[in-house]
Amino acid sequence: MCHVHKIDCGICLDQLTNSIDLDCGHKFCEKCIAPWIITKQENSNCPMCRNKIDADFIECANMWGLQRNLVTPVKVYLYTLDVLDDYEKLIVSVFVGSDIGKFLTTYQLELIASDISSEVYDKLYSDRTEKIFYMPKTNDDFPDLHVIVE
Repeated sequence: MCHVHKIDCGICLDQLTNSIDLDCGHKFCEKCIAPWIITKQENSNCPMCRNKIDADFIECANMWGLQRNLVTPVKVYLYTLDVLDDYEKLIVSVFVGSDIGKFLTTYQLELIASDISSEVYDKLYSDRTEKIFYMPKTNDDFPDLHVIVE
């Protein structure tokens, strides 16, 4: 007796369409694995064996999502306290409080900036870095976000 083995997607359990082969060897439909990766981003792992998914796959999934209007790019600005001296770090820490390392809206950052000296804020601002994150599409617009990190 002859058996035909078809390969099924590990997510939808249907026959593979536009197969994506992960480094771990598991195969998924593009339409199944891309949303999985988009949702998890840097924490993406194989749904079958939990091996970490390569950054190249994450970037491809984000581009796939952008083409299909499933994700929204969000700008995140990182401000590091490394550019400040100890006294300036203390000043910023007092006004930022428990928000260090958390996402802040532009409005929240402006409130903090109004409380610290413009010289300190200018140092933070001049050394900020910009990253683009991809968020699953919702009806809401995502504002630019800011994070002050130690």
